[in-house]
Amino acid sequence: MFDVKRTVISTRFKGVFVASMVTMTASYILILTDNVVAGQFVGADAVAAMTLISPLHGGFLFLAFLIADGLAMMYSYELGRQDREEADRLFGMGIIVSLIFSVLCLLSLIFGRDAILSMWDISPHLMDLAGDYYDALMWLPPFMFFEIFLYTILIAEGEEKLCTNSAIVTFFVNVGLDFVLCNLMGVYGLGLATVIGRASALPILCLFFMRKNCRITFRRYFNIVKAARGMLYSFCSSIDTLCASIFMVIMPFCIIKYFGEEHIIVATTVINVMSLLISLYYGVVDCLQPMVCQYYAEGSLWSVKKTMRIGMLATNAMSLIVMAAGLIFAPAFPIMFGVEDEAIIEEAAFALRIYLPSIIFFGATLMYANYYIYTERRIWGSALKVLLQLVLPTAGMWIGVLFGLTGFWIGFSASFAAAFALNWVRLKGNLLWIDEKEFDRQLTYDINATFDEVMALTLRADEDLQRMGIDVMKRNLIVMWIEELGLMEVDRSNGEEFQIEISILTGREPKLMIVRDNGAPLSDEVKNNLSFRENFIELMSASLYSRKYLSSGDENRLVIEI
Repeated sequence: MFDVKRTVISTRFKGVFVASMVTMTASYILILTDNVVAGQFVGADAVAAMTLISPLHGGFLFLAFLIADGLAMMYSYELGRQDREEADRLFGMGIIVSLIFSVLCLLSLIFGRDAILSMWDISPHLMDLAGDYYDALMWLPPFMFFEIFLYTILIAEGEEKLCTNSAIVTFFVNVGLDFVLCNLMGVYGLGLATVIGRASALPILCLFFMRKNCRITFRRYFNIVKAARGMLYSFCSSIDTLCASIFMVIMPFCIIKYFGEEHIIVATTVINVMSLLISLYYGVVDCLQPMVCQYYAEGSLWSVKKTMRIGMLATNAMSLIVMAAGLIFAPAFPIMFGVEDEAIIEEAAFALRIYLPSIIFFGATLMYANYYIYTERRIWGSALKVLLQLVLPTAGMWIGVLFGLTGFWIGFSASFAAAFALNWVRLKGNLLWIDEKEFDRQLTYDINATFDEVMALTLRADEDLQRMGIDVMKRNLIVMWIEELGLMEVDRSNGEEFQIEISILTGREPKLMIVRDNGAPLSDEVKNNLSFRENFIELMSASLYSRKYLSSGDENRLVIEI
């Protein structure tokens, strides 16, 4: 799909990518459907009113990610360190924190309604529509907080299919209710459909915890220091969600102030395309987060680099596809939202055609910013997100206002290229920020589980280790492990086609070797009925510092220290 050679990492990425794309695309289509149904059944004013309230939805997402992202990162780090007990404690703490946030957020929305709505200086008709949408949407946080937390944990566990199924259920429930409830209740019904759609995902996600092979144990646990650390990680990771919400207030405000209320629908059109792109990009981010965090915690820089290579290919491919489609079908977007004024349709299409070529810079910079956070360069990663999604676009718009609407959109679009260039200059072209000396002390090999490829690998690894100056005794030991473990994988494949990745980290003492495969996990029956080769490997393990076997939904991992 994104990589010519099929490997453990590319296969895992593809599995998470499909689940994430289904989830994120469904989320965007739901937002789009709300706007289309509102435009067609209520009118363009309803779409404009919903655009003014949409930052509230973005704020809910920020709070949900504030709970989920940091704990999921810490959870993935613990999986990388092979500490299942600590991972279970983090899961239990996430459930407790989600409950606390749900209650506090709901109370704030109920008692702060008038203050929030009074932010907008709009006509009474628009205010009534905005109030109706707010009244329904304020019940969303409890369902969203729990759904997003469970989703991020299950993605880290390799349960992409279950996450995909939950997204599909949410999609059909929400879309079906949009038409029914909008006819009955207007804009309020659209908000209520969103709430019920989110709630419908929870029973699907909870099915995992009813399985016999469930790997997660709920532990009632709360540690304020770890909770604060998780929040800090989350804030760095999800600050772009907050920035996007703030920016979605700033853009309509700027348009109302300088060009008039009737141009809000143009901002709505651009914001909807931005929402599509952010949804798609976050599908890739969901793939990168558990993989990069786990591999980084292991110290496997090659695995990190391979993951980012596939992630950037996916990001750039999506940017080009959306850009091409958007440039061709730009006039269709405002029409979908019930716009009939030809001048406004042309203005919205023109704005999109200025904006779309810049998304290639936006997507790439967003991926790198998230990557820096996952690899513990949180200050620059967070700063880059703020620059990319708030500071530079706002500055571009305010400067562009001096040259009219065209200048407004050019300034907005140019800001993304400026953010990419700033990051390039800051890191002097080393965009992955990898220690080259450490990187050169690591080896990685991707092979299929076949006898010929395993035996060829032993010769190649011996040559590479000799070139790196590893002494003959350790070299022979590592090569013997590669041969025996590789042939054990071949023995248990039973004709099944799967891949093996072997990483050797020589720049440390003791030497670390990580063997991954994407075959079926070893069952207890297989473990208890060891073959001759497996008995031999068990005997060899007596001289090791440690040997640990772990499995998840999408890979098996053996970590040995020699």
